[in-house]
Amino acid sequence: MKLIINSLIMIMLFMSTAFTQSAQEGIELIENESGFGIRAAGMGNAYNAVANDYSAIYWNPAGLAQMERGQLSGELYHNTFDNSVDYLGKNFSDSRTFTKLKSLGLVFPFPVARGSFVIAFGYQRLNDLDAFSDFGGFSTGTNSFRIYNPDTEKEDATFNKNIQQDYAIFNEGSMDHWSFAAALDLSENFSAGLTLNFFGGNKTYTLDYLQTDTQNNWQDIPDDFKDYNHRRRVLGDYSGFNAKLGGLFRLSKNLQLGTTITFPYSITVDEEWSESFALNYDEDGVFSDGSDDGTFDYLVEIPFQFGAGLSYSNKLLTVSSSFDYRDWSQLKFAVPSNRELTSGYDELLLENGTIREDYQAVLVYAFGGEVKVPGTGLMLRGGYRNLPSPKKNVSSDYDKQFYSAGLGYSVDRRTTVNVSYTEGSWRRDFDYLFSTGTTSENIKSKTILFGLNYNF
Repeated sequence: MKLIINSLIMIMLFMSTAFTQSAQEGIELIENESGFGIRAAGMGNAYNAVANDYSAIYWNPAGLAQMERGQLSGELYHNTFDNSVDYLGKNFSDSRTFTKLKSLGLVFPFPVARGSFVIAFGYQRLNDLDAFSDFGGFSTGTNSFRIYNPDTEKEDATFNKNIQQDYAIFNEGSMDHWSFAAALDLSENFSAGLTLNFFGGNKTYTLDYLQTDTQNNWQDIPDDFKDYNHRRRVLGDYSGFNAKLGGLFRLSKNLQLGTTITFPYSITVDEEWSESFALNYDEDGVFSDGSDDGTFDYLVEIPFQFGAGLSYSNKLLTVSSSFDYRDWSQLKFAVPSNRELTSGYDELLLENGTIREDYQAVLVYAFGGEVKVPGTGLMLRGGYRNLPSPKKNVSSDYDKQFYSAGLGYSVDRRTTVNVSYTEGSWRRDFDYLFSTGTTSENIKSKTILFGLNYNF
């Protein structure tokens, strides 16, 4: 029987020869950027017009001009990622934790005759790419499973419905910045600053898919099929450079206006991918297996981002707001200048049409505050941040909402210990390889930041 099978169906059609990102994945590389800074996090990241510590290098570099002392800053974070997945009428929930270095940086003010001139440099992890999904269900619909029949020279749609599907998907990685910034007072009530970011990062993506004939529906094609297992792994490396220009206006003794422009830039993506599959039947074991691997590189072009914020502060109280605008419909995939167009690039560039049609401009907003408890050195913080979905015509369930709280304690006039807690939630829909329905993922993240600032 095995000889007959091998003459009828000799090889499994490999699903792809290159791995490209979808529009959704390209946008998520940047959209999920959380920034850094424990005080900023505790205040809901409403920090554009506050920005008076090392984290100003990210939120508004002009804010560095407010710093009269040098500062050494460092922080760690602990993140809990919960994902509840609905697929084919079933719900699956799981939780993972990650603990990593968040930032480490130095601020150094130069003595000047008038005004201020300050530089800062350091490292920060800005966007966690850690995520996972574990789910499955019995599918009565038809998926994209195909087998190549060399006798008919066609792809036979077989063993592709009335089957059990099980998925295990895992992502781990981050986008990291090495940053240099400078700020100075241009007038009595206006400061300007510039940050140059040299960024890199990586992500490991793994998918393990199992398709099983649990009800023995497929016995005559021409043998009794058992299961099909497909494993995919992609190692992605990211690199690039961008610049942010900031301004800080002192409108009065207590009131400040912050503005920022992040200029367009490109992310270079280099991927190494590998795939393997095994098709089994009940009588003789493995019917067909194989593997393949390769490399693929491309560019993700990120559009302008404009930011503004307003803050009010006195000796005991600080309240602030921040707003960031970006038109996601202007994000594009591009081919590196030293590459020829291939079918893989054709598929990638088609995603640009999807981005223009399905995505939109959004206004991210955040509000926060801090209260100093007199005579204690204690600071209490709280905030809220909303990231509207970049997809058109979706409900507010797809917006990312974050609530935060934080504490700061001045150990002495040089040292401040900070801690913050941020809880976020949002919904995500995604179509995975071989899926016969869209997964609905309800995600919750819980992040604790801990660190200190030392002034010298």
